Amino acid sequence: MKYFLFFTLMLHSIVSIGTTYKVGPGQTFSRIGSVPTHNLVAGDTVMVYYKPTPYYEKFLLAGVGTPTNPIVFMGIPDVNGNMPVLDGENAISSTLFNFENENRQIIKVGKTGGNSDFIIIDGFVFRNANNLNTFTDSNGFQQSYNSNACAVRPAECNNILVRNCEVYNCGNGFQGGAGNPQVFTIEKSYIHDNGLSNDQTTPYIHNFYALGGPGSIFIIQYCHIGGVAGDGQNIKSRADQSIIRFNWIEGGNSRQLDLVDGAGLTMDSYVYGNIIVKTQTDSNKGIVHWGQDNGRNPTGKLYFYNNTIINKCNSATYFLASASERSLVVQNNIFYDVSPSSSFGTFIGGFSGSNNWLSTSISGADSLTASVIGVNPMFINTTFLDYRLQTGSSCIDIVNGFIAPGGYSLNKEYISHLSYVNRSIVNSKLDLGAYEYGTALECKK
Repeated sequence: MKYFLFFTLMLHSIVSIGTTYKVGPGQTFSRIGSVPTHNLVAGDTVMVYYKPTPYYEKFLLAGVGTPTNPIVFMGIPDVNGNMPVLDGENAISSTLFNFENENRQIIKVGKTGGNSDFIIIDGFVFRNANNLNTFTDSNGFQQSYNSNACAVRPAECNNILVRNCEVYNCGNGFQGGAGNPQVFTIEKSYIHDNGLSNDQTTPYIHNFYALGGPGSIFIIQYCHIGGVAGDGQNIKSRADQSIIRFNWIEGGNSRQLDLVDGAGLTMDSYVYGNIIVKTQTDSNKGIVHWGQDNGRNPTGKLYFYNNTIINKCNSATYFLASASERSLVVQNNIFYDVSPSSSFGTFIGGFSGSNNWLSTSISGADSLTASVIGVNPMFINTTFLDYRLQTGSSCIDIVNGFIAPGGYSLNKEYISHLSYVNRSIVNSKLDLGAYEYGTALECKK
Protein backbone atom coordinates (compact mmCIF):
# COMPACT_ATOMS: atom_id res chain seq x y z
CA MET A 1 0.00 0.00 0.00
CA LYS A 2 1.30 3.39 -0.98
CA TYR A 3 0.63 4.88 2.45
CA PHE A 4 3.28 2.80 4.13
CA LEU A 5 5.88 3.91 1.61
CA PHE A 6 4.83 7.49 2.19
CA PHE A 7 4.96 7.15 5.94
CA THR A 8 8.39 5.57 5.74
CA LEU A 9 9.78 8.50 3.80
CA MET A 10 8.56 10.83 6.55
CA LEU A 11 10.95 9.12 8.92
CA HIS A 12 14.01 9.67 6.78
CA SER A 13 15.70 12.59 5.06
CA ILE A 14 14.21 13.68 1.79
CA VAL A 15 16.64 14.66 -0.94
CA SER A 16 14.97 17.17 -3.24
CA ILE A 17 16.01 17.18 -6.89
CA GLY A 18 13.39 19.67 -8.10
CA THR A 19 13.04 23.45 -8.13
CA THR A 20 12.81 25.54 -4.97
CA TYR A 21 10.46 28.54 -5.06
CA LYS A 22 10.87 31.07 -2.23
CA VAL A 23 7.99 33.35 -1.29
CA GLY A 24 7.88 36.24 1.16
CA PRO A 25 9.60 39.50 2.13
CA GLY A 26 12.94 39.79 0.33
CA GLN A 27 12.42 36.50 -1.54
CA THR A 28 12.11 35.80 -5.26
CA PHE A 29 8.30 35.91 -5.13
CA SER A 30 6.23 38.25 -2.99
CA ARG A 31 3.01 36.26 -3.52
CA ILE A 32 2.24 32.55 -3.52
CA GLY A 33 -0.04 33.19 -6.50
CA SER A 34 2.98 34.04 -8.64
CA VAL A 35 4.38 30.52 -8.23
CA PRO A 36 3.13 27.79 -10.62
CA THR A 37 1.69 25.76 -7.73
CA HIS A 38 -0.76 24.17 -10.19
CA ASN A 39 1.99 22.50 -12.19
CA LEU A 40 4.70 21.23 -9.82
CA VAL A 41 6.84 18.16 -10.39
CA ALA A 42 8.58 15.62 -8.19
CA GLY A 43 11.10 17.23 -5.84
CA ASP A 44 9.70 20.77 -6.15
CA THR A 45 9.58 22.78 -2.92
CA VAL A 46 7.62 25.97 -2.29
CA MET A 47 9.03 27.77 0.77
CA VAL A 48 6.69 30.43 2.19
CA TYR A 49 8.36 32.69 4.75
CA TYR A 50 6.57 34.24 7.71
CA LYS A 51 5.55 37.87 7.49
CA PRO A 52 3.69 39.99 10.06
CA THR A 53 0.56 40.22 7.89
CA PRO A 54 -1.20 37.12 6.52
CA TYR A 55 -1.03 35.82 2.98
CA TYR A 56 -4.55 36.59 1.73
CA GLU A 57 -4.31 34.04 -1.04
CA LYS A 58 -6.11 31.01 -2.50
CA PHE A 59 -4.68 28.56 -5.01
CA LEU A 60 -4.46 25.12 -6.53
CA LEU A 61 -1.65 22.80 -5.43
CA ALA A 62 -1.07 20.02 -7.95
CA GLY A 63 1.61 17.78 -9.37
CA VAL A 64 2.99 14.26 -9.14
CA GLY A 65 5.66 13.62 -6.55
CA THR A 66 7.23 10.28 -5.65
CA PRO A 67 7.89 8.52 -2.33
CA THR A 68 11.52 9.67 -2.38
CA ASN A 69 10.87 13.04 -4.01
CA PRO A 70 7.53 14.41 -2.86
CA ILE A 71 6.24 17.87 -3.66
CA VAL A 72 6.60 20.02 -0.53
CA PHE A 73 4.66 23.18 0.32
CA MET A 74 6.48 24.44 3.41
CA GLY A 75 5.97 27.31 5.83
CA ILE A 76 9.14 28.89 7.20
CA PRO A 77 8.61 30.38 10.69
CA ASP A 78 10.29 33.50 12.08
CA VAL A 79 12.90 33.37 14.87
CA ASN A 80 10.08 33.20 17.46
CA GLY A 81 8.46 30.21 15.81
CA ASN A 82 5.53 32.12 14.30
CA MET A 83 4.22 30.29 11.25
CA PRO A 84 3.02 32.03 8.08
CA VAL A 85 -0.74 32.61 8.03
CA LEU A 86 -3.00 31.85 5.06
CA ASP A 87 -6.20 33.81 5.65
CA GLY A 88 -9.33 33.16 3.61
CA GLU A 89 -11.01 36.46 4.45
CA ASN A 90 -10.72 38.78 1.42
CA ALA A 91 -8.25 36.34 -0.13
CA ILE A 92 -7.34 36.61 -3.80
CA SER A 93 -7.16 33.56 -6.06
CA SER A 94 -4.13 33.08 -8.25
CA THR A 95 -4.70 34.23 -11.84
CA LEU A 96 -2.24 31.72 -13.32
CA PHE A 97 -5.02 29.16 -13.69
CA ASN A 98 -8.74 28.57 -13.25
CA PHE A 99 -10.10 25.71 -11.21
CA GLU A 100 -13.49 24.43 -10.14
CA ASN A 101 -15.17 25.15 -6.82
CA GLU A 102 -13.02 28.08 -5.74
CA ASN A 103 -15.60 28.74 -3.01
CA ARG A 104 -14.77 25.49 -1.25
CA GLN A 105 -11.28 26.06 0.20
CA ILE A 106 -8.08 28.03 0.60
CA ILE A 107 -5.93 25.26 -0.97
CA LYS A 108 -7.36 22.71 -3.34
CA VAL A 109 -4.98 19.77 -3.75
CA GLY A 110 -5.20 18.05 -7.12
CA LYS A 111 -6.72 19.34 -10.35
CA THR A 112 -9.67 17.94 -12.21
CA GLY A 113 -8.65 15.19 -14.59
CA GLY A 114 -5.21 14.91 -13.00
CA ASN A 115 -3.68 12.48 -10.57
CA SER A 116 -1.63 14.46 -8.07
CA ASP A 117 0.40 12.31 -5.71
CA PHE A 118 2.83 12.49 -2.78
CA ILE A 119 2.33 16.08 -1.65
CA ILE A 120 3.28 17.47 1.78
CA ILE A 121 1.84 20.63 3.37
CA ASP A 122 3.89 21.61 6.41
CA GLY A 123 3.97 24.54 8.85
CA PHE A 124 1.05 26.96 8.29
CA VAL A 125 -1.81 28.63 10.09
CA PHE A 126 -5.07 28.47 8.10
CA ARG A 127 -8.13 30.49 9.04
CA ASN A 128 -11.37 32.20 7.96
CA ALA A 129 -12.51 30.08 5.01
CA ASN A 130 -16.20 30.28 5.95
CA ASN A 131 -19.41 31.64 4.47
CA LEU A 132 -19.31 34.75 6.61
CA ASN A 133 -16.42 35.90 4.38
CA THR A 134 -15.81 36.67 0.72
CA PHE A 135 -12.85 36.34 -1.67
CA THR A 136 -11.81 37.43 -5.16
CA ASP A 137 -11.87 34.57 -7.64
CA SER A 138 -9.37 33.92 -10.45
CA ASN A 139 -11.50 35.99 -12.87
CA GLY A 140 -11.47 39.01 -10.58
CA PHE A 141 -15.03 38.64 -9.25
CA GLN A 142 -16.01 38.71 -5.59
CA GLN A 143 -17.57 35.52 -4.27
CA SER A 144 -18.80 34.21 -0.96
CA TYR A 145 -17.44 30.97 0.42
CA ASN A 146 -19.69 27.95 0.44
CA SER A 147 -21.07 26.85 3.81
CA ASN A 148 -18.77 23.80 3.76
CA ALA A 149 -15.60 25.71 2.80
CA CYS A 150 -12.40 24.45 4.38
CA ALA A 151 -8.71 25.21 4.77
CA VAL A 152 -7.33 22.32 2.69
CA ARG A 153 -9.35 20.06 0.38
CA PRO A 154 -7.61 17.13 -1.30
CA ALA A 155 -9.84 16.26 -4.24
CA GLU A 156 -8.18 14.55 -7.23
CA CYS A 157 -5.08 13.12 -5.59
CA ASN A 158 -3.46 10.34 -3.58
CA ASN A 159 -1.02 10.27 -0.64
CA ILE A 160 -1.41 13.72 0.89
CA LEU A 161 0.22 14.63 4.20
CA VAL A 162 -0.57 17.75 6.25
CA ARG A 163 1.55 18.31 9.36
CA ASN A 164 2.54 21.01 11.86
CA CYS A 165 -0.42 23.24 11.02
CA GLU A 166 -3.11 25.14 12.90
CA VAL A 167 -6.61 25.48 11.46
CA TYR A 168 -9.50 27.51 12.90
CA ASN A 169 -12.52 29.64 11.97
CA CYS A 170 -13.27 27.66 8.81
CA GLY A 171 -16.44 25.82 7.80
CA ASN A 172 -14.75 22.44 7.78
CA GLY A 173 -11.17 22.46 8.99
CA PHE A 174 -10.20 19.81 6.45
CA GLN A 175 -12.38 18.06 3.91
CA GLY A 176 -10.96 15.09 2.09
CA GLY A 177 -12.35 14.46 -1.39
CA ALA A 178 -14.12 11.51 -2.87
CA GLY A 179 -13.07 9.86 -6.11
CA ASN A 180 -9.58 8.42 -6.39
CA PRO A 181 -8.40 5.94 -3.80
CA GLN A 182 -6.85 8.41 -1.44
CA VAL A 183 -4.60 8.35 1.62
CA PHE A 184 -5.02 11.60 3.54
CA THR A 185 -2.84 11.95 6.64
CA ILE A 186 -2.92 14.77 9.17
CA GLU A 187 -0.38 14.84 11.98
CA LYS A 188 0.95 17.09 14.75
CA SER A 189 -1.63 19.77 14.00
CA TYR A 190 -3.95 21.89 16.18
CA ILE A 191 -7.47 21.87 14.74
CA HIS A 192 -10.10 23.85 16.65
CA ASP A 193 -13.16 26.11 16.46
CA ASN A 194 -14.12 25.20 12.92
CA GLY A 195 -17.74 24.59 11.96
CA LEU A 196 -18.15 28.35 11.61
CA SER A 197 -21.14 29.43 9.54
CA ASN A 198 -23.91 31.99 9.23
CA ASP A 199 -26.09 29.15 10.52
CA GLN A 200 -24.54 27.91 13.75
CA THR A 201 -27.17 25.19 14.12
CA THR A 202 -26.00 23.30 11.03
CA PRO A 203 -24.70 19.79 11.82
CA TYR A 204 -22.90 19.46 8.48
CA ILE A 205 -19.55 21.20 9.03
CA HIS A 206 -16.82 19.84 11.27
CA ASN A 207 -13.21 20.08 12.40
CA PHE A 208 -12.50 17.16 10.05
CA TYR A 209 -14.69 15.75 7.29
CA ALA A 210 -13.17 12.92 5.30
CA LEU A 211 -14.96 11.73 2.20
CA GLY A 212 -13.62 8.81 0.27
CA GLY A 213 -13.98 6.48 -2.61
CA PRO A 214 -13.26 2.74 -2.49
CA GLY A 215 -9.94 2.09 -0.81
CA SER A 216 -9.71 5.53 0.80
CA ILE A 217 -7.77 5.81 4.08
CA PHE A 218 -7.98 8.72 6.53
CA ILE A 219 -5.25 8.99 9.19
CA ILE A 220 -5.10 11.42 12.11
CA GLN A 221 -2.16 11.15 14.51
CA TYR A 222 -0.44 13.27 17.19
CA CYS A 223 -3.05 16.03 16.78
CA HIS A 224 -4.75 18.34 19.28
CA ILE A 225 -8.39 18.59 18.27
CA GLY A 226 -10.44 21.22 20.08
CA GLY A 227 -14.08 22.24 20.09
CA VAL A 228 -16.36 22.95 17.13
CA ALA A 229 -17.95 26.38 16.65
CA GLY A 230 -21.33 24.97 15.54
CA ASP A 231 -23.21 21.69 15.93
CA GLY A 232 -20.94 19.55 13.77
CA GLN A 233 -18.59 16.72 14.76
CA ASN A 234 -14.98 16.86 15.88
CA ILE A 235 -14.09 14.11 13.41
CA LYS A 236 -16.47 12.86 10.73
CA SER A 237 -15.17 10.27 8.31
CA ARG A 238 -16.71 8.43 5.39
CA ALA A 239 -13.39 6.93 4.34
CA ASP A 240 -13.23 3.19 3.83
CA GLN A 241 -10.71 3.04 6.65
CA SER A 242 -10.16 5.54 9.45
CA ILE A 243 -7.01 5.29 11.57
CA ILE A 244 -7.23 7.67 14.52
CA ARG A 245 -4.36 7.26 16.94
CA PHE A 246 -2.41 9.11 19.63
CA ASN A 247 -4.49 12.30 19.59
CA TRP A 248 -6.10 14.62 22.14
CA ILE A 249 -9.77 15.04 21.12
CA GLU A 250 -11.80 17.40 23.28
CA GLY A 251 -15.08 19.29 23.22
CA GLY A 252 -17.38 19.84 20.32
CA ASN A 253 -21.13 20.31 20.48
CA SER A 254 -21.77 16.93 18.90
CA ARG A 255 -19.93 13.62 18.77
CA GLN A 256 -16.19 13.37 19.11
CA LEU A 257 -16.01 10.62 16.45
CA ASP A 258 -18.57 10.04 13.70
CA LEU A 259 -17.31 7.20 11.50
CA VAL A 260 -20.00 6.35 8.98
CA ASP A 261 -20.72 4.87 5.58
CA GLY A 262 -18.92 6.04 2.47
CA ALA A 263 -18.45 4.61 -1.01
CA GLY A 264 -16.45 1.47 -0.29
CA LEU A 265 -18.03 0.07 2.88
CA THR A 266 -15.78 -2.95 3.45
CA MET A 267 -12.68 -2.05 5.47
CA ASP A 268 -11.97 -2.18 9.21
CA SER A 269 -11.04 0.95 11.18
CA TYR A 270 -8.78 1.54 14.17
CA VAL A 271 -9.04 4.04 17.02
CA TYR A 272 -6.34 3.69 19.67
CA GLY A 273 -4.10 5.54 22.09
CA ASN A 274 -6.31 8.67 22.18
CA ILE A 275 -7.41 10.92 25.02
CA ILE A 276 -11.06 11.75 24.34
CA VAL A 277 -12.81 14.35 26.53
CA LYS A 278 -16.58 14.80 26.29
CA THR A 279 -17.38 18.22 27.77
CA GLN A 280 -20.36 19.39 29.80
CA THR A 281 -21.61 21.74 27.07
CA ASP A 282 -22.07 19.16 24.32
CA SER A 283 -25.59 19.27 22.87
CA ASN A 284 -25.32 15.78 21.34
CA LYS A 285 -24.93 13.18 24.08
CA GLY A 286 -23.07 10.69 21.89
CA ILE A 287 -19.30 10.20 21.93
CA VAL A 288 -18.52 7.62 19.20
CA HIS A 289 -20.78 6.74 16.26
CA TRP A 290 -19.84 3.73 14.15
CA GLY A 291 -22.23 2.78 11.37
CA GLN A 292 -24.28 4.61 8.78
CA ASP A 293 -26.27 7.79 8.24
CA ASN A 294 -26.95 7.56 4.49
CA GLY A 295 -29.10 4.45 4.41
CA ARG A 296 -26.30 2.11 3.36
CA ASN A 297 -25.37 -0.98 5.37
CA PRO A 298 -21.55 -0.98 5.52
CA THR A 299 -19.52 -3.88 6.84
CA GLY A 300 -16.34 -4.06 8.89
CA LYS A 301 -15.17 -3.75 12.48
CA LEU A 302 -14.08 -0.80 14.55
CA TYR A 303 -11.18 -1.79 16.79
CA PHE A 304 -11.28 0.63 19.73
CA TYR A 305 -8.43 -0.01 22.14
CA ASN A 306 -6.28 1.66 24.79
CA ASN A 307 -8.09 4.96 24.72
CA THR A 308 -8.75 7.12 27.78
CA ILE A 309 -12.25 8.62 27.64
CA ILE A 310 -13.26 11.32 30.10
CA ASN A 311 -17.00 12.00 30.11
CA LYS A 312 -18.22 15.25 31.71
CA CYS A 313 -21.65 15.21 30.04
CA ASN A 314 -24.61 13.89 32.03
CA SER A 315 -26.62 11.09 30.39
CA ALA A 316 -24.03 10.65 27.64
CA THR A 317 -23.80 7.54 25.45
CA TYR A 318 -20.31 6.23 24.75
CA PHE A 319 -21.15 4.29 21.57
CA LEU A 320 -23.81 4.24 18.88
CA ALA A 321 -23.41 1.36 16.43
CA SER A 322 -26.02 1.97 13.75
CA ALA A 323 -25.34 -0.62 11.01
CA SER A 324 -26.28 -4.27 11.39
CA GLU A 325 -23.19 -5.52 9.55
CA ARG A 326 -20.75 -3.33 11.49
CA SER A 327 -19.41 -4.39 14.87
CA LEU A 328 -17.20 -3.00 17.61
CA VAL A 329 -14.29 -4.59 19.43
CA VAL A 330 -13.62 -2.62 22.62
CA GLN A 331 -10.45 -3.51 24.54
CA ASN A 332 -8.15 -2.09 27.23
CA ASN A 333 -9.85 1.32 27.50
CA ILE A 334 -10.62 3.59 30.44
CA PHE A 335 -14.20 4.93 30.50
CA TYR A 336 -14.32 7.49 33.29
CA ASP A 337 -17.55 9.30 34.15
CA VAL A 338 -17.16 12.68 35.81
CA SER A 339 -20.92 13.05 35.24
CA PRO A 340 -23.58 11.39 37.45
CA SER A 341 -24.58 8.73 34.91
CA SER A 342 -24.16 7.49 31.35
CA SER A 343 -24.92 4.60 29.03
CA PHE A 344 -22.31 2.41 27.41
CA GLY A 345 -24.14 2.26 24.11
CA THR A 346 -26.85 1.42 21.62
CA PHE A 347 -25.84 -1.41 19.32
CA ILE A 348 -27.64 -2.43 16.14
CA GLY A 349 -24.45 -4.19 15.09
CA GLY A 350 -22.67 -6.47 17.53
CA PHE A 351 -20.05 -5.51 20.06
CA SER A 352 -17.55 -7.38 22.17
CA GLY A 353 -14.58 -6.54 24.30
CA SER A 354 -12.56 -7.21 27.41
CA ASN A 355 -10.24 -5.68 29.99
CA ASN A 356 -11.84 -2.25 30.16
CA TRP A 357 -12.00 0.01 33.23
CA LEU A 358 -15.49 1.50 33.69
CA SER A 359 -16.98 3.91 36.21
CA THR A 360 -19.74 2.44 38.38
CA SER A 361 -22.13 5.02 36.89
CA ILE A 362 -21.97 3.48 33.38
CA SER A 363 -24.88 1.18 32.53
CA GLY A 364 -25.27 -1.32 29.71
CA ALA A 365 -21.74 -2.76 29.58
CA ASP A 366 -22.61 -6.20 30.94
CA SER A 367 -21.56 -7.98 27.74
CA LEU A 368 -17.94 -6.92 28.19
CA THR A 369 -15.68 -9.46 29.85
CA ALA A 370 -12.97 -9.04 32.49
CA SER A 371 -14.09 -5.48 33.22
CA VAL A 372 -12.61 -3.49 36.06
CA ILE A 373 -15.35 -1.44 37.76
CA GLY A 374 -14.47 1.46 40.00
CA VAL A 375 -15.04 5.03 41.12
CA ASN A 376 -11.64 6.55 40.38
CA PRO A 377 -8.98 5.23 37.96
CA MET A 378 -6.41 7.35 39.82
CA PHE A 379 -5.10 9.76 37.25
CA ILE A 380 -2.14 11.90 38.29
CA ASN A 381 -3.94 15.26 38.13
CA THR A 382 -7.33 15.76 36.46
CA THR A 383 -7.29 19.49 37.26
CA PHE A 384 -4.23 19.93 35.06
CA LEU A 385 -5.48 17.34 32.53
CA ASP A 386 -2.73 14.86 33.36
CA TYR A 387 -4.38 11.51 32.65
CA ARG A 388 -1.35 9.34 33.30
CA LEU A 389 -1.77 6.69 35.99
CA GLN A 390 -0.80 7.02 39.64
CA THR A 391 0.87 4.32 41.67
CA GLY A 392 -1.83 1.98 42.92
CA SER A 393 -4.24 2.52 40.03
CA SER A 394 -6.45 -0.48 39.24
CA CYS A 395 -5.65 0.10 35.54
CA ILE A 396 -2.02 -1.02 35.89
CA ASP A 397 -0.74 -4.46 34.76
CA ILE A 398 -4.06 -5.81 33.51
CA VAL A 399 -3.51 -7.35 30.06
CA ASN A 400 -1.13 -10.18 29.27
CA GLY A 401 -0.03 -10.87 25.69
CA PHE A 402 -2.13 -8.28 23.86
CA ILE A 403 -1.69 -8.41 20.07
CA ALA A 404 -2.70 -5.20 18.31
CA PRO A 405 -5.28 -5.86 15.57
CA GLY A 406 -4.31 -5.32 11.96
CA GLY A 407 -0.68 -4.78 12.92
CA TYR A 408 -1.49 -1.30 14.26
CA SER A 409 0.92 -1.31 17.15
CA LEU A 410 0.37 0.49 20.42
CA ASN A 411 3.88 1.94 20.23
CA LYS A 412 3.35 5.65 21.05
CA GLU A 413 1.71 7.87 23.66
CA TYR A 414 0.37 11.37 23.08
CA ILE A 415 2.06 14.16 25.04
CA SER A 416 0.33 17.52 25.55
CA HIS A 417 0.43 19.05 23.06
CA LEU A 418 1.34 17.92 19.55
CA SER A 419 4.05 15.49 20.54
CA TYR A 420 4.56 11.90 21.63
CA VAL A 421 6.84 9.46 23.42
CA ASN A 422 7.42 5.81 22.74
CA ARG A 423 5.29 3.41 24.76
CA SER A 424 6.98 0.47 26.46
CA ILE A 425 5.22 -2.19 28.51
CA VAL A 426 6.43 -2.31 32.12
CA ASN A 427 6.36 -5.57 34.14
CA SER A 428 5.31 -7.57 31.03
CA LYS A 429 1.59 -6.67 31.32
CA LEU A 430 -0.14 -3.90 29.41
CA ASP A 431 -1.86 -1.09 31.32
CA LEU A 432 -5.28 0.19 30.37
CA GLY A 433 -5.87 3.48 28.60
CA ALA A 434 -3.68 5.77 26.53
CA TYR A 435 -0.74 5.83 28.97
CA GLU A 436 1.53 3.17 30.37
CA TYR A 437 2.31 3.70 34.07
CA GLY A 438 5.58 5.59 34.50
CA THR A 439 5.40 7.56 31.24
CA ALA A 440 7.72 10.57 31.40
CA LEU A 441 6.68 14.02 30.26
CA GLU A 442 9.71 14.43 28.01
CA CYS A 443 8.53 15.29 24.54
CA LYS A 444 9.85 13.82 21.34
CA LYS A 445 9.51 16.45 18.63
